Amino acid sequence: MRQNILVLAILLLLFGSCKNLKVVNTLDAVTLQDSLVIIHLDHLQEGPVIPFDSIFSGYEYVRNRDGDYFLHSGWAFTQSDDDKNFIVIDLITQNVSLHDSLGNWIRRIGKEGKRIHKGEYEELDNVAVSSLNKLIYILAGKQGKILKYDYNNTFKGTLDVLTIDPSKTSNPRAQYETFCRSMVATPQGSILVHYPYWAGNRAYNYCLIDNDNKILATKKTMGDFNGIIKYAGEFRHYIYDNTLYVKDLSDTLYMVRNNTFIPKYVFEQKYTLNKITDSLGVNADINEMGKPIYQLALIQETHRYLFFSYNTLNPAGTYSLKNMVYACYDKKNKKAFKMFDQTKIYKYTPDSIRAVILYTPTYGKKNPVKYSNNKNKGKIKVYLK
Repeated sequence: MRQNILVLAILLLLFGSCKNLKVVNTLDAVTLQDSLVIIHLDHLQEGPVIPFDSIFSGYEYVRNRDGDYFLHSGWAFTQSDDDKNFIVIDLITQNVSLHDSLGNWIRRIGKEGKRIHKGEYEELDNVAVSSLNKLIYILAGKQGKILKYDYNNTFKGTLDVLTIDPSKTSNPRAQYETFCRSMVATPQGSILVHYPYWAGNRAYNYCLIDNDNKILATKKTMGDFNGIIKYAGEFRHYIYDNTLYVKDLSDTLYMVRNNTFIPKYVFEQKYTLNKITDSLGVNADINEMGKPIYQLALIQETHRYLFFSYNTLNPAGTYSLKNMVYACYDKKNKKAFKMFDQTKIYKYTPDSIRAVILYTPTYGKKNPVKYSNNKNKGKIKVYLK
C-alpha cells in the first residue's frame, strides 16, 4: 500500500512539473510552453512549401507616371499608410518624400540642416509613418532626436532618443557611430525605439514613447556588452492583427500590447545571443566570432503561419544571402520546418515574384506593396487573404 502511494506521489509530482510544458515531436523542432512557442533552429527539417494562393488572393504591378518605381539615387525604401500614401526614404540623398497611391511624387518632408528646432536634420537614420496620427517621423540618431512632420510638411516638434557620449567610451569609432538607428510606429500611435546590443551597458534595448515624449514602457533584451561597436541589422518587426511584434538579436520575439512586452516566439540556437559575453565567452563583436550563429532576416505572420528567414554569420562577419533559409511555423499543426534556401527561391514563386516578397513584413497593411525584380513592370501589390 505504501509503495502504491509513493508511486502515485511521484506521478503527481512529474505531472505537476510538466503541465505547462508540451513537446511536439523533436523532428518538428517545436516546444510549446503555455502561450510561448519555442522554435529550435538547429532541429529544423525539410518541409513543404506553402502555396502562394493559400496566403494571397492575388497581386498586381504598380507603376508611377515617371516609371521610377519610387527610387531616386538607387538606395531607397518605402513605407505605406492605411490611406495608401507612400513615404520614400533615400539614404544616399538624405531625402524623405511623400507619394500618392501610385507612387507619384507629392512633396518632400523635412530637409537637411543644423537647425533642429526648425525641423532640420543633419543625418537621417530611419523613418516611420503613423496612420493613426497622420504623422511622419524622421530619426536623427546622432542629434538624439526624432523629428515629427504632418503630411503638409509642417514641423510638429521632436522626441528624445539616447545618444553615445564619446567621452565615456574607449572606442575611437564611437564619435562616428549612431547610437539609435531603428524605430517603428505602433498601430496605437506610440513610437517604439530600439537601441542595439553594441550600445553598451544600458538599462533597456526597447523604449516605447508617446507623442508627448513620455516613456510608456521599456524592455532590456540583451546582456551587458562592452565590445566593438559594429553595424548590425538586428531590429526586425511586423504588424499582425493590429499589434506590433518586435525582435532583435535576443532569441525572443515580443508582442507589444497595452504598453507591455509579451514574449510570443523564441528562436532557440546553440549560441544564445541574449547575453553575448556569457554565451560566447569574450567581449568581441558577434560578426567576428566565427561561430555558427543564426541571425533572423525577415519575419511575417498570417492567420495560420509564421514565416521567417535566417542565415548563418560566416567567419568573415559578412551577411551573405547564399546560405539564407526560408522557414515556416504552422500554427494549426504546431510544426516548424525549412521550406527552401536561396538557391531554390525562384522555383517556388510565380511570375518572378521572389519568396522574399511573399514573406517580408507587411506593416499591417491589407494590401502591401513590395519590391519587384522585374524593373519593366514596377512594384508588386499583393492582396492578403
